[in-house]
Amino acid sequence: MGKGLSANKQRMIGFVVAGLQILVSTLSGLLFTPFMISSLGQVEYGLYQLLYSAIGYVAVLDLGLGSTVVRYIIKYDSDETRDKQKSVVSMCLMLYFVISAIAMLAVFGVSFFLKNMFVSTITDANLAKARLLFILMGVSSCLSLFDHAFMGILNAYEKYTVTKGVRIFRDIFRIALLIVLFKMGVDSLAIVLVDLSLMALITIVDLISSKRLMRFSFFTKKIDVPLLKSILSFSLFAFLQVIVSQVNISIDRLVLGRYSTLVIVGMYGVAMQLYNMFSSFGNLFGGLTLPMVTRAVYQGGDRNQISDMCAKHSRIQCYILLLVLSGFTLFGREFIGFWLDGEYDAFQLWAIILLITAPNIIEWIETPIFNVMKAKNLQKMRSLILIGVMVVHVILAVIFVKYEIFGVFGAAIATSISFVLGNNILSNIYYHKMVGINMIRYVIKLCKGILPAWILSMGVGYAISLLPGGSIWMFLAKCVLFTAVYGLLMLFLGTNAQERAMLKSRVKKKK
Repeated sequence: MGKGLSANKQRMIGFVVAGLQILVSTLSGLLFTPFMISSLGQVEYGLYQLLYSAIGYVAVLDLGLGSTVVRYIIKYDSDETRDKQKSVVSMCLMLYFVISAIAMLAVFGVSFFLKNMFVSTITDANLAKARLLFILMGVSSCLSLFDHAFMGILNAYEKYTVTKGVRIFRDIFRIALLIVLFKMGVDSLAIVLVDLSLMALITIVDLISSKRLMRFSFFTKKIDVPLLKSILSFSLFAFLQVIVSQVNISIDRLVLGRYSTLVIVGMYGVAMQLYNMFSSFGNLFGGLTLPMVTRAVYQGGDRNQISDMCAKHSRIQCYILLLVLSGFTLFGREFIGFWLDGEYDAFQLWAIILLITAPNIIEWIETPIFNVMKAKNLQKMRSLILIGVMVVHVILAVIFVKYEIFGVFGAAIATSISFVLGNNILSNIYYHKMVGINMIRYVIKLCKGILPAWILSMGVGYAISLLPGGSIWMFLAKCVLFTAVYGLLMLFLGTNAQERAMLKSRVKKKK
């Protein structure tokens, strides 16, 4: 699909641009968050995080149509079925229009019950501001729904430089503008207005770019009923998974908002920000491998071939994610101390981040398997598994927080328990039994070389962490030393012959 560059070159460029976007987003977030907390204060920052978590439920109304667009554009990639491509996009846009209208009505309605929902944190003094922030966040979220359709088109054609490049600009410009505004004494309202304006700009850019690729209509006069049923059938279970994902991401802050304080909500918001940074590394290959995996499935690859392909891509994710997780485990507490300069307790924040992040590492590594499941339209059972995870998560979070079990760690422990049971154990059984992945073969190929190299790197890393510190420069030196040790061990012990050959080929091309 697409013209000009070959598919492999587009993917390579997409990987580089996606990595650059993650780097820019991570660095800007790390550098900006302490400034944001000190500018707003812990209480107002907590209010912003609470409302941000609540409005996130508008995103679940995506119904999974973004990935649906990718799947059907690839499925109907021929001259004879080009009209079906356009029908899919037009019908998805019509659905988004209806969904957005319903969502805005819901946002206005819910805004009048914010005080009842969060009795411990929203008072008469901050109620008016909370309502205004909530409604503006709702408008921005509804705009993002339309953008999912345009991103689906661009991703299906593997135009990653557009989708990722625009967001790099957004991240840099957003931080620069907010720093200026905070220096002028503005509050959280400025963040919401800036985000709304940038979301509108990105939607327009993605619309123009996707229109150049295919001449779809915004509203189709003739509805292909069988095709619409097929779209809704596919998107239903993707929708359920989006709901579950959003609940699992935000429920802890909402429960804390009801039974705890805005300061604790703010601390958990910082934890979720770092979690999202980890997640961006975890999802680095998610969108890039979806078109590739979908084509492999449609071309009839057998079980072992698909398993080997998933392991191949998962290994690349594994190298990155284990470095990030290991580095944070060894040096994260010291990093938080330097980063936030005492705004929150470093040990508490470090432990919360590890509790909510570690169980997700396995799921992020297995992203290619998740894409196989999407391509085969086998999301039903996993959706049911994740709904069970969500129910367990909500029940445990309410019990642990309301009755102060495990103290400030209660919500994070509830997250960890539910994720291990559902996202790790039950989901992997489902992949093996129903999705057609040979999980034993997959795990062996994934761990070969990487596991012993990682164990050795953690042993050396622990010794490095014991070196005396105290200054930011010593901390950075220890991180660089660990990264070098990890890289060398993975290069000589972790990589397989195919990966080493690929690296040599890339080096020769660069030279």
